[in-house]
Amino acid sequence: MFETSYSTTQLAKLFDISPRQLQWIDERDIVQPRCVGHRREWTAAEAIEVGIISELRRKGLSLQMTRRVIRSARRLRLKDSAPIGYLTTDGKMVAICFNPNDLLDRLKTARRGIVVVSIEDVAARVQMNVRVLDMAEGDQVA
Repeated sequence: MFETSYSTTQLAKLFDISPRQLQWIDERDIVQPRCVGHRREWTAAEAIEVGIISELRRKGLSLQMTRRVIRSARRLRLKDSAPIGYLTTDGKMVAICFNPNDLLDRLKTARRGIVVVSIEDVAARVQMNVRVLDMAEGDQVA
């Protein structure tokens, strides 16, 4: 079995972002896809990170701020853990809450607005897209 990879066009459609934003993400070494010729190929784990960036942008964080959040999340071992939990940030501090009670405690004790992204929801969206791609490939083979 092989690892599913995504083209820039597929990720742009999946997360409703521009190919230029994906290029910027790569150029700034926020998420580094594999290059095959002149094309970028993104793994499922990289797609989840792009999805988190997309959600943070949709919730009003700048691209520069999302870069800091993703780097902090990596230090918290986002990439190594199973895609569960909630990424939370107030723009300065980043935390990953693995259960709803921890999330509620973080929200209750916050002194400023908190942005929350469900890592599990982003991963489910990527996984659902894998199934759609697999079905489309099956139709092409038949």
